[in-house]
Amino acid sequence: MEHRHDQHVAEERMHPSYREKEGTFRDEAAKLWTEEATVRERIRGAAELSAEERQDAYRARYGELERRFEGLREKFSKDVSSEVLEAQETLNRGTGSRFSEHLTAVSSIRDEKLGEIMARRSGQEDLERAVAITAYERGVRPVWQSWAESDPERAEAVKLLRGVPGAEQFSTRTRTMRPPRAEEVDLEPTADDVEAQQRTAEEASAARKAFFSGRPFIPRRQVGRKVS
Repeated sequence: MEHRHDQHVAEERMHPSYREKEGTFRDEAAKLWTEEATVRERIRGAAELSAEERQDAYRARYGELERRFEGLREKFSKDVSSEVLEAQETLNRGTGSRFSEHLTAVSSIRDEKLGEIMARRSGQEDLERAVAITAYERGVRPVWQSWAESDPERAEAVKLLRGVPGAEQFSTRTRTMRPPRAEEVDLEPTADDVEAQQRTAEEASAARKAFFSGRPFIPRRQVGRKVS
């Protein structure tokens, strides 16, 4: 059984293992969205910087966030691919020394005879697998389906392969979690930002004046000595 590149899986039919991995990926990616919003707000609030300085600062920080996102996406993809390959191996591998021989022999048998051979040769794993794989490749799916569902490990492998989005859907779903990127206008200080900065500067100035002018008399330290 192949895992198709263009396979589309409805949300409710996705395999639990895949949903768990995607949930972990989304939780971690969401943290990058929060960080991006914080970076954007801080840089926009730095009204003392020029437009170019704000853009350069944001570009550097966003590049870091993007690299971390790609790392998360790569790990998610690798984990999913590993499970898919393992499931495919469960369904496609030969189990004994005569598998290749049986596969060659079965290739000359007519489609309508495949089910009959499967029924008569029950218990011969290599032959059963050869018949099942041949049936699948020819589109005689009932024969292959009955073979796959007759073993719990194979049945679970089929369930996983049918419940994992193909590469196209996977790419679309993960791409939507990339942190948003600010436009130039998003980094321009707003009137509130400018007012807040002025208020902070005024408060700092008032605190300095209060400290240096409002304290009780304290003798000043004399440096050196007076020379007559």
